Amino acid sequence: MAAVGIVEHYDRSVENVFAALGLQPPETYSVKQRLVDLMAQNPSFVHIGEVEPTEADRGLVADLTCFDNELYQQAQKRLEQSRIA
Repeated sequence: MAAVGIVEHYDRSVENVFAALGLQPPETYSVKQRLVDLMAQNPSFVHIGEVEPTEADRGLVADLTCFDNELYQQAQKRLEQSRIA
Protein backbone atom coordinates (compact mmCIF):
# COMPACT_ATOMS: atom_id res chain seq x y z
CA MET A 1 0.00 0.00 0.00
CA ALA A 2 1.55 3.26 -1.10
CA ALA A 3 -0.82 5.73 0.56
CA VAL A 4 -4.03 6.18 2.48
CA GLY A 5 -6.83 8.56 1.63
CA ILE A 6 -9.87 9.46 3.72
CA VAL A 7 -12.85 11.32 2.29
CA GLU A 8 -13.25 13.50 5.39
CA HIS A 9 -9.66 14.69 4.84
CA TYR A 10 -9.84 14.88 1.06
CA ASP A 11 -7.28 17.63 0.40
CA ARG A 12 -4.71 16.04 2.72
CA SER A 13 -5.42 12.65 1.16
CA VAL A 14 -4.80 13.96 -2.36
CA GLU A 15 -1.46 15.39 -1.23
CA ASN A 16 -0.57 12.11 0.49
CA VAL A 17 -1.44 9.86 -2.48
CA PHE A 18 0.38 11.99 -5.04
CA ALA A 19 3.47 12.36 -2.81
CA ALA A 20 3.61 8.59 -2.24
CA LEU A 21 3.54 8.06 -6.01
CA GLY A 22 6.21 10.71 -6.62
CA LEU A 23 3.81 12.91 -8.58
CA GLN A 24 2.79 16.54 -8.35
CA PRO A 25 -0.83 16.94 -7.25
CA PRO A 26 -3.15 18.66 -9.71
CA GLU A 27 -3.49 22.42 -9.25
CA THR A 28 -7.26 22.09 -9.36
CA TYR A 29 -9.77 19.28 -9.28
CA SER A 30 -13.51 18.97 -9.14
CA VAL A 31 -15.52 16.90 -6.73
CA LYS A 32 -17.93 14.53 -8.47
CA GLN A 33 -20.47 11.93 -7.44
CA ARG A 34 -21.62 13.81 -4.34
CA LEU A 35 -24.89 12.44 -3.02
CA VAL A 36 -26.56 15.87 -2.77
CA ASP A 37 -25.76 16.53 -6.44
CA LEU A 38 -26.91 13.09 -7.55
CA MET A 39 -30.19 13.52 -5.70
CA ALA A 40 -30.77 16.89 -7.38
CA GLN A 41 -30.01 15.52 -10.84
CA ASN A 42 -31.67 12.11 -10.74
CA PRO A 43 -35.35 11.63 -9.86
CA SER A 44 -34.64 8.00 -8.96
CA PHE A 45 -33.01 9.21 -5.75
CA VAL A 46 -35.69 9.81 -3.15
CA HIS A 47 -35.02 11.28 0.29
CA ILE A 48 -36.72 9.09 2.89
CA GLY A 49 -35.87 11.05 6.02
CA GLU A 50 -34.46 9.73 9.26
CA VAL A 51 -34.84 6.06 10.12
CA GLU A 52 -34.35 4.82 13.67
CA PRO A 53 -32.52 1.48 13.67
CA THR A 54 -33.81 -1.29 15.91
CA GLU A 55 -31.64 -3.23 18.35
CA ALA A 56 -31.60 -6.12 15.86
CA ASP A 57 -30.37 -3.69 13.17
CA ARG A 58 -27.65 -2.43 15.48
CA GLY A 59 -26.51 -5.98 16.19
CA LEU A 60 -26.27 -6.80 12.49
CA VAL A 61 -24.42 -3.59 11.75
CA ALA A 62 -21.97 -4.22 14.60
CA ASP A 63 -21.17 -7.66 13.21
CA LEU A 64 -20.69 -6.28 9.70
CA THR A 65 -18.71 -3.16 10.53
CA CYS A 66 -16.28 -4.22 13.26
CA PHE A 67 -13.49 -4.65 10.70
CA ASP A 68 -14.47 -1.46 8.88
CA ASN A 69 -14.01 0.50 12.10
CA GLU A 70 -10.57 -1.02 12.72
CA LEU A 71 -9.44 -0.31 9.14
CA TYR A 72 -10.73 3.26 9.36
CA GLN A 73 -8.87 3.91 12.64
CA GLN A 74 -5.65 2.53 11.17
CA ALA A 75 -6.12 4.62 8.01
CA GLN A 76 -6.54 7.75 10.13
CA LYS A 77 -3.32 6.95 11.99
CA ARG A 78 -1.43 6.34 8.75
CA LEU A 79 -2.69 9.56 7.20
CA GLU A 80 -1.68 11.51 10.31
CA GLN A 81 1.78 9.86 10.31
CA SER A 82 2.26 10.93 6.69
CA ARG A 83 1.65 14.52 7.81
CA ILE A 84 4.55 14.24 10.27
CA ALA A 85 6.94 12.53 7.88
